[in-house]
Amino acid sequence: MQISRVLRISRAKLQGDRSYLLVFVADTGTYEVFLPGMGYPGIFTGFGPPSLRSQQTANSWVMDWSSAELLALHIEQVMDTAGDDQPTALLILDALKGGGRREAACASPDNEL
Repeated sequence: MQISRVLRISRAKLQGDRSYLLVFVADTGTYEVFLPGMGYPGIFTGFGPPSLRSQQTANSWVMDWSSAELLALHIEQVMDTAGDDQPTALLILDALKGGGRREAACASPDNEL
């Protein structure tokens, strides 16, 4: 699977209490990036390795952090297509670029961006 160009962000949303899903359209199809939050109730410890899933084939791949960072840089270029999901998309991309270590990316709705 090779993505040459990201065209737009379709959706970015919180899944559960600390995981995220970002859906984007690329030149090769529509994909989902799942970013699993780690920890337990009340304690956020970071993010686990993200995964990429093709909506056309349902094939999925666990991404290493360097690939996730590269993908985030490409998705960031179409941030203006995220609409109302832009704040969440920014949070997801920040976490992908930070290797999942950024405390600022905590999924708590009480945290400010």
